[in-house]
Amino acid sequence: MAAFIIVLIPPLIVSSWYLQRIAHRQLMDEAQHDAAGSLNIIAAALESGQGPKSVEGLDTWLKTTGARLDDVRLSYLALDGKVLADSRVPRESLYALDDFGQLPEVKAIGGGGRGNGVSFSIDAEAGEVGAAKRVIPQGPVPMGILRLSLSVAAMQERQQQLAGGVLFSTVATLLLAAVLSMLLARQLSNQISGMSQVAEAIGRGDYAKRLWQVPGREFSPLAMSINNMAENIQAQIQTITLQKEQLLAILHNMKEGVMLLDADGKIRAVNRALTQIFPGIERSQGKSPLEAVLEPELQRQCEQALTQAGDADAAPVMLLLEPRKGLVYDVGIVPLREHEAGLGAVVVFHDISKLKQLERIRRDFVANVSHELRTPLTSIKGYAETLHGDERIDPKARLFLEIIHKNANHMAKIVEDLLSLSRLEADQQDFETGVVDASSALMSAFRECEPLGRNRRVRLDNHLPPKSLWVVADYDRLVQVFRNLIENAFRY
Repeated sequence: MAAFIIVLIPPLIVSSWYLQRIAHRQLMDEAQHDAAGSLNIIAAALESGQGPKSVEGLDTWLKTTGARLDDVRLSYLALDGKVLADSRVPRESLYALDDFGQLPEVKAIGGGGRGNGVSFSIDAEAGEVGAAKRVIPQGPVPMGILRLSLSVAAMQERQQQLAGGVLFSTVATLLLAAVLSMLLARQLSNQISGMSQVAEAIGRGDYAKRLWQVPGREFSPLAMSINNMAENIQAQIQTITLQKEQLLAILHNMKEGVMLLDADGKIRAVNRALTQIFPGIERSQGKSPLEAVLEPELQRQCEQALTQAGDADAAPVMLLLEPRKGLVYDVGIVPLREHEAGLGAVVVFHDISKLKQLERIRRDFVANVSHELRTPLTSIKGYAETLHGDERIDPKARLFLEIIHKNANHMAKIVEDLLSLSRLEADQQDFETGVVDASSALMSAFRECEPLGRNRRVRLDNHLPPKSLWVVADYDRLVQVFRNLIENAFRY
């Protein structure tokens, strides 16, 4: 409001000053017009012979004529400016008057015509509007200058009244403007305050808030923009909330435990399955994985994965954790390619405890069965070899014994392979490495596989160079490798 009043004062002051100036000019023009009109009438009377009949009567005639006019002074001057008669000064005091020849309107007579101007007498404080004209009276009055001065005191009083009125109007206008601007400012302030409250409510999350009352047409676009903004934000928040709820529902219903790490390696969120694996981990948000799960290897692998975050070629980091006896988890740490929402990596815990248990059962079963089969197979082979050496055995029965012996040998190899596999899985296989001849190992495999080749009508040819091929390996295991390759070739 104060700014509005400050802006309003200068134009009011300028307009008041301009009105007073115009009024003063109009009053002066009016006074000059009246003085000129009266001067022409009196001059016409002198020139037409209606004036005085003698020089002595000129003074009386001027006084009589001047008395008929209000605030008018008549003077008759000689051409040199000497006063010959005056309507306000006695004849005997004319000599004491100032030289009127220096007055502007008298000086203008030198060019002919009439001179107008405002002059101030020496002993008078009020201004005068004067008019002078050269006249040639008929009769004894000599040619001279008729001067008329009109007092502007009344006009000045009117001008002062007008100035007072203008000043009063200006002050009244300022006061009225102040009152109106105060009322308007208060109304606008209340209305804008309502808009501000709605905007603040939207900023606090109350997106259902709307502007139902618009303060004016000028604020309609702003109110519509605020309402549209609130509607758009509410729709987006609802969409984001729905998506978040859906993601949380998926996350919490996963069987695998999930841990979200931010870019600084701190726990951002965990799902329900992980809280069952590590009770109390939901209170570890903002902490490092080592603080939540006492597994240094997990912390080290998480740090390594975070160093690869943002790399498009980064591969997941895998490790096995056994937090308690009988519980084994296959942990995958996936670094995020883009740091979306400040996330750095996702850690997934797959429970493979049952799988490991089944593997252990299978391994134990294979080992036990293999050990249990070795004794009867050894007995079968022994009895078959004993009977085969007896010369009383019928040739036909001897053929059956050869088949039993061959199959017993085959089953013994299978058992031996199963035991080797079991020892490998249990990390109990002993290797006796040394410098061995690979050609000799291959020929041993050939000899073992020849019966199988004959049965399948497959011939084995050796194209190895005649000289030995020395390698560092376990001879028995190398023979087993060659034998497995040849047998697979026979079968497939």
